[in-house]
Amino acid sequence: MIIDLALREGIQIKEGQFSKKDMYSAEEVFITNTTMEVMPASKVDDQRFDVGNGAKFFRTIYQQEVNAYIAEVRAKGPSSGQKMCSLFGYYMLPVKGKAAGNRVV
Repeated sequence: MIIDLALREGIQIKEGQFSKKDMYSAEEVFITNTTMEVMPASKVDDQRFDVGNGAKFFRTIYQQEVNAYIAEVRAKGPSSGQKMCSLFGYYMLPVKGKAAGNRVV
């Protein structure tokens, strides 16, 4: 999701395996996954990092995307033929006309 948002915003990305040395030379470090969404890393080992605009920016546009999706789903109502849908890594199953999953929205 974050990679797609970065590309949409015209931000160049590089995917790959990076060493600690690569990370130590970064201006800013953040972690992204389903649980934490976008979480700045302020310290790795003894190396400290400032929480910069990158993590704040991605957290904001991620939340905007999630909110837009939720609004769209609520406007359309439950889909009777849909067995399971994925919401940015969250899986929800329709239960009596409502979505239930591992995240409350």
